[in-house]
Amino acid sequence: MVKKSNKTIYLIIGAVILVVVAVTAVLVITNKNKDGDSSSSDGGSSSSYKVSSAELKNPDVKVSYGDYDAMEALSSDIQNGRMTGKVVEIDGLVSHPGQSYSIVQADADGKQKIGTVFNIEDSSEYPKDGTHIVITAKVLEKSALNYQLFTLKEFVREK
Repeated sequence: MVKKSNKTIYLIIGAVILVVVAVTAVLVITNKNKDGDSSSSDGGSSSSYKVSSAELKNPDVKVSYGDYDAMEALSSDIQNGRMTGKVVEIDGLVSHPGQSYSIVQADADGKQKIGTVFNIEDSSEYPKDGTHIVITAKVLEKSALNYQLFTLKEFVREK
């Protein structure tokens, strides 16, 4: 008699776990779509992140081409929320390993790269992977603890 009730309890616990996992998955998918995450394979940005030409004209921070240490410090500041609302100018290379586009610097050996994601508002045209560019952009929080650069097409220049 005890064995049958233990089986019943285990079946109920298993069913509850499955329901919790299913509900969690639905909530995660729903919240991901609410965060304004409209990333696509072309790196498109969400229309809720607007920057103006006027605010991009005077960068707060500039990173020169090949300055890995400066890019490492800037990336750390961006990802820790210390640069939110600031304008940055970065002379670097485009990296496009997946769905997003990043501006990166390589270390002296060229073995390590560090950078941050950028979005060009209202544009589906992005520079090709490996292109040397100068970008001026504003750091904004795309979703909770997800900071990215947002710019306009005229503030992305090929070198």
